[in-house]
Amino acid sequence: MKRPIALFILLTILGAGSPLSAQGSDDEKNLQELYQQIDEAIDQFPQYVAKRLSQIADTRKMLGSDNNMEKRFALAEQLFELYVPYKNDSALYFADLCISLADSLHKMDKEGLYLSLKAHQCSNAGMYVEALNLLKRVDRHALDREGLMKYYTAWMHVCGEIGSSSQQNSDRWSYYGLQDSYRDSVLAVASEGSEEFLHLKMDVLSARKLYQDALDVSDSWLSKVADGTHENAYAAFYRSVVYDKLGNKHLSRYWLGRSALDDIKCAVNDQASLLFLAERLCDDGDYDRAYRYVRFSEECNTTFSPQLRNYQMRCVAQVMGALYQNSQDRYSRLLTIACIGALLLLGVIVLILIRRKRRSMLMVLALMTVGIAQAQTKSVSVLGDSYSTYENFMTPNTNELWYYAQNAPQKTDVANVRQTWWHQVISENGWRLCVNNSYSGATISYSGYDGNDYSARSFNTRMDNLGQPDIIFIFGATNDSWAGAPVGEYKYEGITLADLYTFRPALARMLQWMTDRYINTEIYFILNNELREEINSSVKIICAHYGVPVIELKDIDKLSGHPSVKGMRQIADQVNSFLKARAQ
Repeated sequence: MKRPIALFILLTILGAGSPLSAQGSDDEKNLQELYQQIDEAIDQFPQYVAKRLSQIADTRKMLGSDNNMEKRFALAEQLFELYVPYKNDSALYFADLCISLADSLHKMDKEGLYLSLKAHQCSNAGMYVEALNLLKRVDRHALDREGLMKYYTAWMHVCGEIGSSSQQNSDRWSYYGLQDSYRDSVLAVASEGSEEFLHLKMDVLSARKLYQDALDVSDSWLSKVADGTHENAYAAFYRSVVYDKLGNKHLSRYWLGRSALDDIKCAVNDQASLLFLAERLCDDGDYDRAYRYVRFSEECNTTFSPQLRNYQMRCVAQVMGALYQNSQDRYSRLLTIACIGALLLLGVIVLILIRRKRRSMLMVLALMTVGIAQAQTKSVSVLGDSYSTYENFMTPNTNELWYYAQNAPQKTDVANVRQTWWHQVISENGWRLCVNNSYSGATISYSGYDGNDYSARSFNTRMDNLGQPDIIFIFGATNDSWAGAPVGEYKYEGITLADLYTFRPALARMLQWMTDRYINTEIYFILNNELREEINSSVKIICAHYGVPVIELKDIDKLSGHPSVKGMRQIADQVNSFLKARAQ
């Protein structure tokens, strides 16, 4: 993973890398040879992944067969390190395991260390609230020097990520200021030979325009790491930054390419170097290779964490925009020809209709026009619980309800279907309702209230009855939280019937099936407020695994635990705001 600690560096990187030799010989390096090596490495990427997965499988096997707490902790640490650059949600799982084992072993320093490392990983997935809460749990006084350095590094990274995602300038620069403060703290406690110290030192020297000094630090750093390793990729990445600031495009590209090559060979999914290299290739007019690199990077980054970070989305957008612009003239000519042909054909049809005065043919043309308009209108399905029910609008109509046309005033003030959150969202966006399959009291897992079996009303049971929509809103997990359903473990494969009585495997199974079944359908998960924290975090992690955006509700007004008229309006507004922000 390219751990960019000063976001402004990432936002201004324009280039790539070079080899590990002196600058003079660097100038003689052939970029095309390097790009060919990268192309070949991409072709062999499944083999590199298989090697990493083999290491993971062997380590997990040892973890499962060893009952010694000290050994289990050491194996959990190894698994965390194996997953950190490869798959974020699994890294979070083993960070949790390390925290739990450290607590059992009364290792306060290790518990604080892995709370910090988990916070760093959470911020990589956009879970900033969770990251901040984790860091607030750390007892700084229990940390050793390494733990304190990781703690400050996590704060620095989280503040930078929050700053980059903030929509308010005052908040953005406030968090950037905190990021700089924590950078100083890292430099104060980090060992001078550590990678955290070295890349921050290069950052400071470059900011002062002491580029040769920064390259001297880079020389020292590169002499300590082995070629072909993830550590070497990290060092090469920051060397490319210096050459970029010097305006040396050749060396900038070469070092960035070397960084990307090492990451590919190490089966790293958290790609940054290859994305930036794709940007530079667009500038060079190598559009085919740029497209291949950006698509490969996007696939890798989505595997690491489906929620792309700001700089990743920027790189993808910039490359795709350049590719679009490059092909615009060609396609615009073809489109112009096609439009002229279509208009001529339409004109001939209209003339024939006018001359023959056949109303039936005019009616056919009108129906065709209506059909085209309807085809452009998106349809929406809802898979929900009581919050999304309303009498006479459910499919099937045997589903249990909470909201009726006639309700006791002390129960709810919602008295019209037009007041429901889903009706407001659909009507205000010009969409149409496909299916609303909501069931009062429904849980995502098979566990219900008082230990009852809720499999008949479960989301997992009803998820295949949503029609053929363009958009699906899943509004669930409330009853799983209220009923005290067991959360279980994070599990994405080999899910058994028994697993479905726990929340995490049940949610994973539902999202896997729905993303496979509803192809080219926008799926959103709406997360209620005031739920158990373990439910909230589980939803975010599992949804991120399957690339399902989470709309997290805040401060919803309720009567009898259910949205009031005001609450329904708040939900609709928050859903619309999320969709609008996502479309920008």
